Amino acid sequence: MINVRREKISERMKYLQDLVPGCNKITDKAGTLNEIINYVQSLQRQVELERYN
Repeated sequence: MINVRREKISERMKYLQDLVPGCNKITDKAGTLNEIINYVQSLQRQVELERYN
């Protein structure tokens, strides 16, 4: 049961790594999540800028 959960988490991490540019180069999960958070935040800022232009 734990292995299934870990496998699902690993699959989803890989999916996120594929979505975020440059994320495949990061090997640890904490670094990957940090990069994903930064990327999503930058997308949010872009949306806000577009909203006001």
